[in-house]
Amino acid sequence: LKAGSGALPRLGAKVKIRYTGSLAECKGCFDSALAEFHLGEGQVIIAWDKGVGTMQKGEVAVLVCRADYAFGEAGRRPDVPAHAAVKYEVELLSFQEPGREAWELSAADRLEQAE
Repeated sequence: LKAGSGALPRLGAKVKIRYTGSLAECKGCFDSALAEFHLGEGQVIIAWDKGVGTMQKGEVAVLVCRADYAFGEAGRRPDVPAHAAVKYEVELLSFQEPGREAWELSAADRLEQAE
């Protein structure tokens, strides 16, 4: 929906997103908030771990998630039934790479951290 800029977050990066979630087949929102998590560490649904990892800072995207990449056969009561596909509009607000030394950072990354 909107292009971002800069590098992509690496596995383990602490990412901050703004999101709105709905069932894939209807427009009613079941959740909208800010979230922070470590990318690729299983703290969130698989679709977020995979999808957010492909985004640049400032990017806004729609992630349409199969049930097995979202809440699966359990669903998420009371809003998401079992085996339901969901859709998230996600904005990657920021991310912080894990444990990188200054010499590992590109000039652009050092400038971004300084800002």
